[in-house]
Amino acid sequence: MLPTKENCCGCGACANSCSKNAIKMTVGSDGFLYPLIDTALCVECGKCEKSCPFLSDVKQSDLSTPKAYIVQNKNKEILKQSTSGGAFTAIALKTIEQGGVVFGAAIDENFKVRHISVTLEDELKKFRNSKYVQSEIGNTYKRAEECLKDGKRVCFSGTPCQISGLYRYLGKEYDNLITVDVVCRSVPSPMVLEKYVSYQKAKYPQMKKLVFRDKTKGYSYSNVAIYGENGNCLYRGGSEYDPWLRLFLGEYCSRISCYDCKYQTPIRPADFTIWDCWDAHSLAPALDNNKGVSYLVARSQKALTMDLFSYLDAVEVEWGLVEDKLKRHSSVPKENRDKFFGDCKEMSADKFIKKYAPITFKIKLKKTVRNIMLKLHLHDVTRRLVHKIKKS
Repeated sequence: MLPTKENCCGCGACANSCSKNAIKMTVGSDGFLYPLIDTALCVECGKCEKSCPFLSDVKQSDLSTPKAYIVQNKNKEILKQSTSGGAFTAIALKTIEQGGVVFGAAIDENFKVRHISVTLEDELKKFRNSKYVQSEIGNTYKRAEECLKDGKRVCFSGTPCQISGLYRYLGKEYDNLITVDVVCRSVPSPMVLEKYVSYQKAKYPQMKKLVFRDKTKGYSYSNVAIYGENGNCLYRGGSEYDPWLRLFLGEYCSRISCYDCKYQTPIRPADFTIWDCWDAHSLAPALDNNKGVSYLVARSQKALTMDLFSYLDAVEVEWGLVEDKLKRHSSVPKENRDKFFGDCKEMSADKFIKKYAPITFKIKLKKTVRNIMLKLHLHDVTRRLVHKIKKS
């Protein structure tokens, strides 16, 4: 028996594990993928249940006390393209240099986010920058397993539930596998992103590229950015203004299982855990240059043996200072969640955005104030002050 919708993370491990192809990942009313079993093909072998990360305990790494670092990629172009400090590219590049294969989330020309694999250094740019939407795993668990059995080194990145799904699917440890989980607050619905893209395309018909974390105005004030065919920026919007960021950060479009996620703890399944570092000014001031900084946690002996510091500037920090940052509280779904997704499906993009993320006078005022603060170089000072107050 597979988990209920409330406990399904949509990793697709069950579908990958079914040798009879009796399980298909289908789109639900909220735009997320859920398994659908064809009872005529099912032989009740139980492989799907064994592979489900929500029907098992969280896999723990083999270091009782993980090693924690604050890092920044030494390559300026990689750092510019990355969400934060470019930690993942260092891990992925090391894998490729050893003749390996890297799996991760990439956004295609139709603004769909899917897991893909690459074997060339130049292709790693496809994985840079956050994708604020749930990635479709597809058959990448199967493909990763084939590579591992062929003796190739494999680096697989994803959300912790996706990494857990990979381990459950594989059913055994591989010395040639390195996994990386990214800390996420939740995964938003692909259906809602599709509506947002339609909304923006109506305003910017030349739209060719969507960047979820554009650092042109600095790491501390990342924007959603839209670029045209010639690389010209058509639009930028921060968290106080952009409709997508407001819906995402307001947790309107999160997957239902994310509201009570068992992976939002210091115990994680992967060899490495990476996420944004917002307090480099106090813990690693030498790296606090507003270009992006990452936390990098090594959780296994395999992780410790990777020589990453030829690619990264790093400051080691005590695990105790980092551990609490991975402790997050469950949130509550919006009362009108079903209505929200129903409207998303039925309404035009313009009407939907105007209903749930309207650009009001107050929103415009917030944007104006934030731009003034940026010009006066007060944004970083204010952010640090707010962080200090919250910390105290």
